Formats: sequence, structure tokens, C-alpha cells
Amino acid sequence: MVYEISRAKANVKVKGKDDIQFTITIETEGKVAESFANIDYKNPANVAKVEKSRRRLPLLFK
Repeated sequence: MVYEISRAKANVKVKGKDDIQFTITIETEGKVAESFANIDYKNPANVAKVEKSRRRLPLLFK
């Protein structure tokens, strides 16, 4: 899938002094420019599945 980002917003939260942890949140707006998957992106149920699958990807750096 090729996703063209038209707008992005990032937020970084830092916790701890000795054991530093980062929480990075990135929100994007864009459109699917190309897809090689056999998915009908005009179907709202399919779009909801795609959105749910990418919703939160936790990253933890120690």
C-alpha cells in the first residue's frame, strides 16, 4: 500500500530520570494512493478494519 500523507502531527512524552521511557504518538491524514491488496476501500467496513489495524503501534525505548 502507498499512503500519501497530507498532514502529520507528532507528540513525544518522556518519563523517568534513570530509566527514561518515550511515548511517541503520530497522527496523520492522507489517502491511499496505491494498493496491491484485494480490498475494496469504498466499503466502510473494510476501511474500519484498515484503520483499526494501524491505530496504535506502541514503541518503547529504554
